[in-house]
Amino acid sequence: PNGKPEVLDGRGVSASHAHDLTLAVAGRDPVGCDIERVAPRPREVWQDLLGDERMRLAELIRRETGDDLDTAATRVWNVIECLKKVGAGNDAPLSLDASERDGWLLISSGSFAACSSVVTMRGQDERLAMAVLSKNENASL
Repeated sequence: PNGKPEVLDGRGVSASHAHDLTLAVAGRDPVGCDIERVAPRPREVWQDLLGDERMRLAELIRRETGDDLDTAATRVWNVIECLKKVGAGNDAPLSLDASERDGWLLISSGSFAACSSVVTMRGQDERLAMAVLSKNENASL
């Protein structure tokens, strides 16, 4: 009824759509995924969407990765969306745990961790930010 995919054996499932692409994940525990087009927005819009604490995280990601603000903020937005899909609160704290030279990030929130990346589809110039979140059992990239 809420549009969320379900399976009968109790596994966690999640799906996200961006244009004609679908990102889906499944696991034995709650999981979440999100894929979003990196869209330019004024700083004030990102500030309103993310709030103070999460905007600071976007700025930290920007400094650590060299991403522009739109890309860094979209990564944070991805993780927020993933947390919603596993039932975490809207105010769950986020922290950047790892930043790899190949562009992958590890962002955690309590007992959950999300891997984040930005991709460009072959033959297109549009960038997509995506994240996959699961239980944090000593997560690493």
